[in-house]
Amino acid sequence: MVTASVPTPARLLAAAIEPVAGQAQFAAECHRNYEALGFGPSPASVGATRLPDRSAYFTARGSVLGQVPGTVVAAAFGVFNPAVVVPLVEEGWTRTDAGTIWAARQAGAVAQLRRLADPDPQAALAVADVLLEAAAVLPLAGRALFAGQRALDVPDEPVARLWRATDLLREYRGDSHILVWAAEGLDAVEAGLIGDLYWGLAPRAHTGGRGWTAEQLAAGEQRLRERGLLLGDDTLTVAGTALREAIEARTDALIEPALAVIGPRLDEVVGTLGPWGDAVVAGGGYLSPAVRFTFAR
Repeated sequence: MVTASVPTPARLLAAAIEPVAGQAQFAAECHRNYEALGFGPSPASVGATRLPDRSAYFTARGSVLGQVPGTVVAAAFGVFNPAVVVPLVEEGWTRTDAGTIWAARQAGAVAQLRRLADPDPQAALAVADVLLEAAAVLPLAGRALFAGQRALDVPDEPVARLWRATDLLREYRGDSHILVWAAEGLDAVEAGLIGDLYWGLAPRAHTGGRGWTAEQLAAGEQRLRERGLLLGDDTLTVAGTALREAIEARTDALIEPALAVIGPRLDEVVGTLGPWGDAVVAGGGYLSPAVRFTFAR
């Protein structure tokens, strides 16, 4: 049976990018910047990693879309309950504007990356430029967060450029993934539930923290059982595993144009990013091991 442990080139790249880019959600520097704008402090921690204020998270990451209604942010993020996202974004816009909070997010993410990983500037610039070259050939259609980032200026400073390049490709894969699971007839709850199990996590491990009620989660599990994708003990059926691997494989395929540009430089890119991501995780800047693509490290 095909499982999530298959290290395709696309997944190896995603695994290397993930902690370098995704640490923005947990950066202490980001939390401080958001507090300075009037948002709440980090509400809790998992180990050494501080979780973000929810209003700040949705508003900051969604700010690349402009000063848009919460419904637009909920649609772009895809996997969170809109009933939770919409009021949190509307609350965020009473405290700041899109340009200001985006600057706060970028500055905080870059500061934590520099503090925990201290990337060599020359190496950071080299990797960033390869990734930006690769991102330039990718399509915008249906990829709101990726398109929003493409519309923003990319910094020249090496570590800032590195973070932006990795975050750009991270958003592209996320946007593309939503397109694929939606085309397979899954809704956000179902896609999250099946994804948790596919990655070897406990039932509802991630999806249970995305604002869905217990009733909505239970109803999603029942729909998956009725489709023959989930067993009564909350494990995937053969068909469920095959469907979820097909979704991941199609997501991989959608980044193939970028991989073609990277070409034989992929091993060097992944090998350079890896220690930086490890340093971020070791320093409490990113949640691990319950993250995507854990197979690759």
